[in-house]
Amino acid sequence: MKKLLPFILMLILSYSAHSQGYKYTFSVGAGVTQSYADVTNSFQPQHVVHVNADYLLTDFISVGAEFQMGKLVNGIQFISPEKNLRFNSGYFENSFKELNINAKVSLGQFVKGKGNDVMDKFRGLYIGAGLGLISTSQKNINRFYASSLDGKEYNLPGSDTERMVSVPLSAGIDIYFKKKSLRPFALGINGQMNYIPNDRLDGYDTDYNNRPDVYAFSTLSLKYRFGYSSIFNSNVYPR
Repeated sequence: MKKLLPFILMLILSYSAHSQGYKYTFSVGAGVTQSYADVTNSFQPQHVVHVNADYLLTDFISVGAEFQMGKLVNGIQFISPEKNLRFNSGYFENSFKELNINAKVSLGQFVKGKGNDVMDKFRGLYIGAGLGLISTSQKNINRFYASSLDGKEYNLPGSDTERMVSVPLSAGIDIYFKKKSLRPFALGINGQMNYIPNDRLDGYDTDYNNRPDVYAFSTLSLKYRFGYSSIFNSNVYPR
């Protein structure tokens, strides 16, 4: 065991030497959502806000948690008599809250751009993935289905509230400031797709299009980095 201690210490020091000064980040963002579900999908953007807290494993790899809150709307609310079948009958208004854990990796982890202004700007490009839990509440949903095939009227099964697993996939870029007084801050342009495996994001129990429900959002965010320590100072840009 005593022989292993120097080796473990060397690993810790080596890891620390490749870590930047800032160890934590906190960010807030706002933007618009779009859903893709078992209804007649059209562009009906709604609002979303999110809060993120992350721990930096290296300069460009992080693990953290994200909280989202927003609204989703899609479908056709009023049906003309000549329009028929379920694809022209579904409509929902969904208020949601989502909490996930995730990991992100940025281009700067693989590309050394120090001294190259163009490459430095793109080192903040990142991709991420996670696993979460989403809670939904249907405020105004149309489950009425008038079939032109048999002339009958149906009420489609579903629930007004759900708690479901979500799988977020994200991509974006963090734009850091070079001015010394602003270095802890970054502007973010973010995009995210959230897959709902059980297909009940829209409040309908039946999967009509044989695809999982999805909602996406695009946001602008402001990030603040803190927890600086000279122990982790490797003079890696940006910091």
